[in-house]
Amino acid sequence: MAIITISRELAALGDETAHELAKQLDYRFVDRRTLEARMKSCGVTGNKLQKYDEKKPSFWASLSQDRDDYLHYLKGAVLDEAGQGNAIFIGRGAAVILKGVPGVFSVFLVASPEIRL
Repeated sequence: MAIITISRELAALGDETAHELAKQLDYRFVDRRTLEARMKSCGVTGNKLQKYDEKKPSFWASLSQDRDDYLHYLKGAVLDEAGQGNAIFIGRGAAVILKGVPGVFSVFLVASPEIRL
């Protein structure tokens, strides 16, 4: 099993890089849509996905059971996808979730300040 996680800064072409690498290596490309589909199959509603996906929660929302459920299902979706082997993950916290798992290689792509501006 080989898993590559790619995290990126804005304008670092992370999505394009991950997609091309997956194509060249013949790996599965796992992005937000893939993980959301898996989470929806477990009963997570689209409303929860929009409410908690990559958003800093308010103080009260950070104490919410809904948020904990969202994170639980996200972790489960990442682990399920990784269990199938040979995949490239883009974002969604996969590097953190899969940290320490044998066969996982994590990359962080950056862009120069000029490009980011």
